[in-house]
Amino acid sequence: MKGIHKDKGLFLTMLTLAFFYFIGGVYQLNIFIYGAHVLSVGEERVSFLLLAVSLGVAAGSVLAGFASEERIELGLVPLGAGALC
Repeated sequence: MKGIHKDKGLFLTMLTLAFFYFIGGVYQLNIFIYGAHVLSVGEERVSFLLLAVSLGVAAGSVLAGFASEERIELGLVPLGAGALC
């Protein structure tokens, strides 16, 4: 952990990944609640909603990988954040 604080880029990357996983967990909980209480569907249908979100995140990750052309492209971060909201 001491080595992470020495490299600012690595530290910010770790914070960003932690935030991404936090948002993913919040989305997952909200999808369960939304499906059960608002849509009044069973667990099987809620799993399809989770699948759709997972496929969207995967497709966005692949598209970001192609758009960044094998280098770190910080300009794509606001676009990805906007797509999540």
